[in-house]
Amino acid sequence: MVLLAAVEASSKLEEAIRSLVEHGSQLGFTIIKALIVFLVGRLVINLLNKLVRKILSKRDIDPSVKTFVGSLVNVSLTILLIISVVGALGVQTTSFAALLASAGVAVGMALSGTLQNFAGGVMILLFKPFKVGDYIEAQGQSGTVKEIQIFNTIITTTDNTVIIIPNGGLSTGIMMNYSKESQRRVDWVFGIGYGDSYEHAKAVIARLLDNDPRVLKDPNYFIALTALNSSSVDIVVRAWVKAENYWGVFFDMNEKGEVKNSRIKHTVIKSDRRFTYEEAQQVIETGEGDYKEEILELNKLAQIVRKQRLAAGAIDFDRIEVKFEIDETGKPLSVYFKESKEANKLIEEFMLLANRTVAETIGKVPKNKKAKVFPYRIHDLPDPDKLENLNWFINRFGYKIRTSGSKSEVSKSINRLLDDIKDKKEQNLIETVSLRAMQKARYSTVNIGHYGLAFDFYTHFTSPIRRFPDMMVHRLLTRYLAGGRTAQKDKYEDLCDHSSEMEQIASNAERASVKYKQVEFMSERVGLEFEGVISGVTEWGLYVEINENKCEGMVPMRDLGDDYYDFDEKNYCLIGRRHHKKFSLGDPVTIKVARANLEKKQLDFALVEK
Repeated sequence: MVLLAAVEASSKLEEAIRSLVEHGSQLGFTIIKALIVFLVGRLVINLLNKLVRKILSKRDIDPSVKTFVGSLVNVSLTILLIISVVGALGVQTTSFAALLASAGVAVGMALSGTLQNFAGGVMILLFKPFKVGDYIEAQGQSGTVKEIQIFNTIITTTDNTVIIIPNGGLSTGIMMNYSKESQRRVDWVFGIGYGDSYEHAKAVIARLLDNDPRVLKDPNYFIALTALNSSSVDIVVRAWVKAENYWGVFFDMNEKGEVKNSRIKHTVIKSDRRFTYEEAQQVIETGEGDYKEEILELNKLAQIVRKQRLAAGAIDFDRIEVKFEIDETGKPLSVYFKESKEANKLIEEFMLLANRTVAETIGKVPKNKKAKVFPYRIHDLPDPDKLENLNWFINRFGYKIRTSGSKSEVSKSINRLLDDIKDKKEQNLIETVSLRAMQKARYSTVNIGHYGLAFDFYTHFTSPIRRFPDMMVHRLLTRYLAGGRTAQKDKYEDLCDHSSEMEQIASNAERASVKYKQVEFMSERVGLEFEGVISGVTEWGLYVEINENKCEGMVPMRDLGDDYYDFDEKNYCLIGRRHHKKFSLGDPVTIKVARANLEKKQLDFALVEK
């Protein structure tokens, strides 16, 4: 009996295994068949989509219809493919359809938004409130329509950002189509100063409008005074143009120096013409030369941007640089002063703009987001005590500044001071003392803004071939634009500190080299007399700067032999005990070159009594 039961059990097991193998083979074959159906189906759908697009293109169908029909065909074919794959898996399609029908209410509720978007797409296609190529504003967004799909409409903004808007909201909400009518009105507001002539400004604007063929004469433009603001007189301008010319004329005529949008891209630049500063300056001064229209327009914009920057509180330190003409051996032959002219300021303003734009691109993020690590060029507020000392010092010359109030108020008072001392004998001295009252700019990953430039965000980007911080900025920009993660903060803060230290060393070396050449130049002028001004007062003597070449030397205390002088630190002066003669900072004096020590980079002067 036991043997019989064992044989029977073995037979059943063999039968079960055989059955399992047969069903497994059938299931595998079914899955493979369904997979083949899916792959072939996708291939066929792609071919049919291409065929549909080709037919629509040949028939010169409206672009709006092309994208909608193409999208509809693709979705429909995809649904049919899904049903085919389900059928290949052995599921009865009739049962599957019944199941879909029975679940229709639930699916409809779940996909109510999607169905609404589909219906919206159909409504847009039928009633055509807009078409591909139109500039629209809807759902809080504005841009040019690129595609109308069955569920969504794709637009691109003026800064080339792609925005996807559901069709449901587009078909039921408020939408403005700026391209529907053949003509559009362009509105500008131009600001002039209270000292400027309104009639002259009106004539200039009218001339620009008259000379622009895109501005229509019927209806004619309108120019009028619109507001008297605290800092400007506003002039409103309204002109009519063809719809296709709207954006072109708008940006061409907006000469307020405003940056409407910007892009940061890796590019290759092909220069059409190399200009020296002198060549560009000649074009600016004469109005003639290569690319004169471009240079003059850029110069005009640079002046506008500079004026806006100074009005915002930027400090205008325009120092004179001492330069030497040298022979082939390096011996200084003469001294000249390098002044910043309009061509220099043109380049400067656009460099500042580029640096600020890069810093804002990375650092200016929504409040709920954290900016990625980035090297900034920062400049802290002036030390209040140093400002008080500066104010006390300039009082002796009849000037004063604000030492309290807002950042803008303090900086504007410093700018007024710099304007007042221009071309005065005390200009260089007061500028030097004013600079000493300022904090030193430095690099940091912690952004506090740049006080001297009145920028909330600023970096060094434009000179990667000569400054390492600029190279850091370029590398991080490349990384972030490619979607890379934020850099390590501690690492880059250390690099910023190192760069700041090296910058100070380089600055000291530059000053030392200038001082060396000054001493070398004056070594051949020992015994000659020069007019100068007292540029420093110390307990060991007077520093005097020669007017004609800015060379600075010292009159040692021991050479003031007619009396014993006490150093009044508070009042920056030396006072004789017996004769009460006073030498104060800023006093004009006549000196004679007594000694020139190249090794120590030191000039000694002797006072000449007259």
